[in-house]
Amino acid sequence: MLEYRGVTSIRIKDAPLILLVSLALCGESVLLLHQMRVLDLPWTLGRPGSKGEVVGTVLTKTNDVRSRAEGSLTWYPTGDGDVLRIEDTLLTGPEGSVRVRIEPEGEVFLGPNSMMRFSQTRQAGDLPVLSLDVRRGAARVAAKSRAVALQVRSRALSIEADSEVKVVASELAQQARVEVTTGSLREVSAEESLQAGQAVEIQNDGELKSVALPLKVSDLSPADGTLITATSVAFRWEGEKASVEIGRDQKFSEAKLYPQESAAGVKLSPGVYFWRLREGERTGPIASFILRPEVKLEATLPKLKATIKGGEGIELRWKGGEVAAGFFVQLSQDPGFKAIFYEKRVGTSSLKLPKLKRGEYYWRVQAEHPQFGSWPFSEAFGFSIKDRLAPPKTKGVKVLKKKSEVDLWDRIKS
Repeated sequence: MLEYRGVTSIRIKDAPLILLVSLALCGESVLLLHQMRVLDLPWTLGRPGSKGEVVGTVLTKTNDVRSRAEGSLTWYPTGDGDVLRIEDTLLTGPEGSVRVRIEPEGEVFLGPNSMMRFSQTRQAGDLPVLSLDVRRGAARVAAKSRAVALQVRSRALSIEADSEVKVVASELAQQARVEVTTGSLREVSAEESLQAGQAVEIQNDGELKSVALPLKVSDLSPADGTLITATSVAFRWEGEKASVEIGRDQKFSEAKLYPQESAAGVKLSPGVYFWRLREGERTGPIASFILRPEVKLEATLPKLKATIKGGEGIELRWKGGEVAAGFFVQLSQDPGFKAIFYEKRVGTSSLKLPKLKRGEYYWRVQAEHPQFGSWPFSEAFGFSIKDRLAPPKTKGVKVLKKKSEVDLWDRIKS
């Protein structure tokens, strides 16, 4: 009984502490649910550490987007209309993206799996300007009326007013690529600048390397995998002006360049080709095509609309398929070939048919090649078969036996 009272007294003594811990846990849970936008409270709970100057506002976001203030270890969910302050870091998930308006005029877009830190910097004694530190992923930054400082790896860059750049930073490759879309970008320490259409790679040690951007072209003709039956090819595209580079392999080891003015009709021999557009070191996407000669097949046997007596031993022959490796022949009693009576592949320009009955027949042939594919069928050639006439039947002739003179005299006497 005394032991039971002792335990009871200890529990009563610890009750205030247990109550305090419970209240703290409840408060922390409510705060967390509010920060995760699961629970709405009638008053505002600020994020710890969010005391800096406002530098941007979230315009739109998709899926998982989080932010963290300086000195905080917690990533908080971020939604439309939330503000970003100096030293805040923005993070997008695998399927997340966010568009931010930066002060006074500018815009930032972060793609999936991207991280950017917002801070301030001074350049050459000027007033503090917004500095964007791209840690990883893909970002697009547009500066409007004022320049925006950009930190990529260990390089300090300045996006000039009315300019836009794209940044792709890879943690695995330990490098980042910066491309100027419009306007210009200035490298602060070296006083070098990049213009629209130029790009550089920034290594992890800060080394700069020029990158040749692909040409901005589209609607390539001939498109990849096109089969062309002709002796020349017309190359067309939409976008930048460039020369046409044509080769026999994807490495363009022995390629030839044709200026845009002569690209409307380039004469080539039959074969498989690869082509792309080139302007200096810049190139466009690669497309392949097959150029094959025209094939016109003509019947030589039987003659057109010939009438053949009997349906045995008929042979079809044709000419004009010297480039072909084989032929596909179809025989039908319908000029539209809706019902195929007989068909066969052969390696020569002739085919012996099986025995045929009386009637009208139509045949056509298609040239084939393992590299050039199949050509369209030839026109339909026709012939007819009629029964062979049987030999006339002969009537039997009665043969009289020669009578001897003795037999004749005996008949007279009687």
